[in-house]
Amino acid sequence: MSISSSATGLRPGVCTSTTRPTNPYLGQIIYETDTGYLRVWDGANWDYFSPKQDTIPGEWISWTPTVSQSSNVTFTTVYAKYTRFGKTIVAQAHLSVTGTGSAGTGITVSAPVQIVVANGPVLGSGFFYDASANNVYNLTTLASTTSVFAFYSDLTGASSVFGSTPSIGAAASDQIRFTAMYEAA
Repeated sequence: MSISSSATGLRPGVCTSTTRPTNPYLGQIIYETDTGYLRVWDGANWDYFSPKQDTIPGEWISWTPTVSQSSNVTFTTVYAKYTRFGKTIVAQAHLSVTGTGSAGTGITVSAPVQIVVANGPVLGSGFFYDASANNVYNLTTLASTTSVFAFYSDLTGASSVFGSTPSIGAAASDQIRFTAMYEAA
């Protein structure tokens, strides 16, 4: 059975941004097929269903992470994307070393969206691949500040960010790959 837009009672919840219901009821939820947005009628406007929804739910968005450490090691972004579901951010990155040097201090990477709290909960893991030694260092991704991820490894202990302990001699073809999930500010 099909329900027309002129029928009384429940209206279809699927439409486009130009064919929204003309007489919506308070709390009515629609899905716009042309924008991918869920919207809710607040009595005056069609608002986004989730707070601060500025992207299509599930859409992967590119970002350019900044890698920081004290040496002249150069990282190139091979892949860096994130998606947002309400206040939940899932970020993935693949960074490749294109310069050489010793990290000396901890390697950190900028987050695509501000993290709710410094040293806050981030669920993340990844690895650093040392191509010349053919070693893989498993990494745990944490929030160092509200805008930066830091990495810890079973080799570093609880007090050292990966890159300073052990001091990594990063060279061309080395890689960092990680995934992180966290709450946005």
